[in-house]
Amino acid sequence: MKLKREIAPEINEIKNIAFIQHSKFLLSNEIPIYSFKSGTQEITRIEFVFKAGNYFQKAPLYANTTNRLLNEGTNKYNSKQIADIIDFYGAYLELEVDNDNAYITLYSLNKYLDTTLEIMESIIKFSNFPDNELETYLNNKKQAYLISLQKVSHIARRKFAGLIYGETHPYGMQVSENTFDEIKTKNLTDFYKKYYSFNNCYITISGLFPENIYDTINGIFGKDKWGKGNSTDFNKQFNIAEKSTNFIKVDNVMQSSIRVGCHTINRLHKDYIKLVVINTVLGGYFGSRLMSNIREDKGYTYGIGSGVASFQAGGMFYISTDVGAKFTNKAMTEIYKELDLICDKEVSKGELETVKKYIIGNLIRNADGAFAMANIYKTIIDYNLPEDYFNYFISEVNNCSAKELLKIAQKYLSKDKMTELIVGQK
Repeated sequence: MKLKREIAPEINEIKNIAFIQHSKFLLSNEIPIYSFKSGTQEITRIEFVFKAGNYFQKAPLYANTTNRLLNEGTNKYNSKQIADIIDFYGAYLELEVDNDNAYITLYSLNKYLDTTLEIMESIIKFSNFPDNELETYLNNKKQAYLISLQKVSHIARRKFAGLIYGETHPYGMQVSENTFDEIKTKNLTDFYKKYYSFNNCYITISGLFPENIYDTINGIFGKDKWGKGNSTDFNKQFNIAEKSTNFIKVDNVMQSSIRVGCHTINRLHKDYIKLVVINTVLGGYFGSRLMSNIREDKGYTYGIGSGVASFQAGGMFYISTDVGAKFTNKAMTEIYKELDLICDKEVSKGELETVKKYIIGNLIRNADGAFAMANIYKTIIDYNLPEDYFNYFISEVNNCSAKELLKIAQKYLSKDKMTELIVGQK
């Protein structure tokens, strides 16, 4: 068959995707495991997800510091021994915290899983937070923090969450120089004991893992009720900050950092998917209106974007950019111009079709492979969504109309809802 290279391939609408399917098991102590088996290399990724993110901390950095020091010492290994063993067996250990959850992730060759899982068990069950490791960690973080205060983008990023949620809200807590001096070992051990327990987590396994992986993990993590904490949930009530306009002057800088945004809905709301679509039109990809206007046409910045961040206790809409200091006021004018336009006029058919294809294509990319599928499936677990949620997401994206999106923009993106922050010069 001769290829007709002068004819472009037909473009078809994607209506659903055959995602990698998962299996669900319960350990003997009822920890749920979600597994995604796929791949060609004998590598396994095991991730523990604890409800131990920023939402649950009583003071700034408790959640993050507890998580980051898990591998700095246990009742059996010191930090050097843990690092040496992980390195020797070609494994990788990743510790992360976000607003809602804390993550402990192990990447390991299958043939060394018995050894690497022993290390994982030690840091999950038996971390002891040595004083000398805590002191070194906090000194390093304090120095990094002081250096970051010289960068307008870092100041804006830290301050903006506090302006949206309020500084008493766990999503908006602010770090100061004194914060690093106030954290003590007891703060971490208390947080660890309360939130790192068998009844406050779930596990994902992905890759070309061995058939006996469930028995192996059950033998290590499923036979006893380890940890002294209780299951937690996102049921605290907090007051959300009011809209405000803010300027933090920083002398002798070449750029100003701009943030515009507001508290908004999260993934559980019926309007969320449509809000994602209209946000993408505004600033959610390289061809967006904000990029086309403020970068491509005006040249005020190297990059600008907007996003909708979904958290368990609420969401946030934001616009973020760094601009040349002399263009600060002009950039603000154009940002509000684009907000007005997206609330005043329906999106054109061509622009909407481009955005829909981008969003669905991005979802496909984010689900490519077992590791990636395990990552995005955590959304379904965390928000207790239906198993077919991602194909429902695709259907909602394909079927939303310009008229519907205009109403969504008017409801959630009106400029009179926006909190504004400029750090730098006007």
